[in-house]
Amino acid sequence: MTPDSYTLIFVDYLPIEAMLELFANLLPSAKVAGGQEKRTQFIKQVFDTSDFPNYLEIVEILSSPVLDWALTSQRICDSLASVKPHL
Repeated sequence: MTPDSYTLIFVDYLPIEAMLELFANLLPSAKVAGGQEKRTQFIKQVFDTSDFPNYLEIVEILSSPVLDWALTSQRICDSLASVKPHL
């Protein structure tokens, strides 16, 4: 990879990272009554099946307990990088 390639990867990553941080702040808590159901519904609305071919993987990642958002965010980025979302 050339230095320009690294720059392009980094620049493309920043908006995704910012969007995931916003998503994390909007994500309903699973700890309140009915929270897990609301959380799963919200995740499925954001990561629609028509736009994200691997949405089931993303739903699984986000439906499990999130102990470290940095690791969870990286797993989502890896999942998104493995397919081409239809955005």
